[in-house]
Amino acid sequence: MKYRALTDGLECCEVMYSSLNAEHRIDAEYFSREHVSLYQAVKSRPNIILGDIADVTDGIHASFEYDENSNINMISATSPRDNYFDLSREAIISEQLHRDNPRTALKAGDVILSSVGTIGNCAVVTDDILPANSSRSVGIIRLKSSLLPNVLACFLLSKYGRNQSDREKTGNVQPCLFIYKIKEVSPNTRPIILFEEPLLNRFGSEKRGNEDIDSETLVSIYSRIFEKLHANSAYVGVQCLKKCDWQMPIDAGVDLISFNAYTNPHNLHIIAPKLWSFLQNGGYINWGIVPADGVDSVKGTNCETVLNDYNEILNSFIIRGFEEDVISKKSLVSPQNDVSKLPMIFADTALLNAYNLSSAIENQQQ
Repeated sequence: MKYRALTDGLECCEVMYSSLNAEHRIDAEYFSREHVSLYQAVKSRPNIILGDIADVTDGIHASFEYDENSNINMISATSPRDNYFDLSREAIISEQLHRDNPRTALKAGDVILSSVGTIGNCAVVTDDILPANSSRSVGIIRLKSSLLPNVLACFLLSKYGRNQSDREKTGNVQPCLFIYKIKEVSPNTRPIILFEEPLLNRFGSEKRGNEDIDSETLVSIYSRIFEKLHANSAYVGVQCLKKCDWQMPIDAGVDLISFNAYTNPHNLHIIAPKLWSFLQNGGYINWGIVPADGVDSVKGTNCETVLNDYNEILNSFIIRGFEEDVISKKSLVSPQNDVSKLPMIFADTALLNAYNLSSAIENQQQ
């Protein structure tokens, strides 16, 4: 190809004129492969926008009147981080300024999104930072629907939420995400309710009073609980970190099964036909394959080795007739155990290892 050397490494995106946004943006960054792919993933679900389910506004536009003798926190773009507020600047405004601006006074449950300079950081207002007001450099999202503030905050901090705020920002020297753009953000997400079931592996040895608990009873109990959660638009997951019979939660209608794939990599082979039907009907598997069984296992984690282990497990199902594309798209990864038992620095490392593994998996699938 004559101009191959000039086009290698470049991306090309073809779009309909009717699909351009109101500003008719056609810059390369806006239509980068990553931006378009994540945007289409969100838009593939029913279109809900923040403007329909929340009141969205910004903070005080006037100049600030600081008062070190006051207790009114001023929340600006540098305050929200990853689901917490950094108040180390100790920005305190006067009580008079706070009283003069009731529109921008914060309430518990408000979702705050940085919208000037650093774009896309987010946190939920809690009682411990009140009383507080806000500057024009943040968006204030006050939900009017059943969507929980913490669920929305987690979505906005996810790659799907950050993609929307990052894609719609304007300006180079001081990027800005306008309020009307925040209103157009699509929080098309559903919460995952994960049941931790450590005794699932002891099925058959447990009793309810003097009555044996058979599989039909357990499936019936699960089904009633799952139906209630599904009726409220939640995904339902079950996690058991020891060997167990996964057929029961699957029969009860669970959406996600999560297990320790590092210690028990072949736990699901015995129900391979049931598992294949589960995946085809929309189910997901979380493979707890990232070492987290103590400080030494975290310190010794090698991402390439764990990736090879993950590929080996998936291949063991592919040779059993599973379609590679299906099982790959229906798989998640995480640490093998509860990281809360680890020292904080190693818990963070285990989560980072899981993130790096997930990124490596995405890269090899492209």
